[in-house]
Amino acid sequence: MTKTRGFRLAKPWRKAILMIHILASVGWFGLATAISVLEIAALGISEPATLQAAYRFHELLVGTVVVPSALTTVLTGVVICWGTPWGMFKYYWPPAKLVVTVATIAVTVVNSPDWISFAIANADAPGPGLVEVQQSLVGLAALHIVALVVAAWLSLYKPFGKIKPTERVRYATGEYHR
Repeated sequence: MTKTRGFRLAKPWRKAILMIHILASVGWFGLATAISVLEIAALGISEPATLQAAYRFHELLVGTVVVPSALTTVLTGVVICWGTPWGMFKYYWPPAKLVVTVATIAVTVVNSPDWISFAIANADAPGPGLVEVQQSLVGLAALHIVALVVAAWLSLYKPFGKIKPTERVRYATGEYHR
């Protein structure tokens, strides 16, 4: 009985997809850092037009560059997992990295549009609600930086070891209790 390898990417494709993955991730990290600086600076802006411009710029960055970078990171990461010997469920670090990344995107998608819209709409009427939203946006930007550092750490150090073969089936099918 021979053991099948399953799907594997050819070396040139693997390297090309890995390069796209790294560039998208690094781009996302750079954008998260820039947005963090923008959000911290916005805390000290009292001029309504300038404050609105800052949040409109944040909105523009998220819609045109951050979302494509984040989605490219997830998509290429999944392709790399399935197309290399690491696999998606052979080791603990790939699903951990995926969970960290997808959770960060989900938290952002759920909260960011409303917070940014609120900040734009209330830039001319500063008050406790605006300050709270501004602080939340700073926290969200920090979350992106932390999540991307954790994802990079997981990729580099590959902690936690291998998933036992019996556990792989349960992770892959979502059956955690048998």
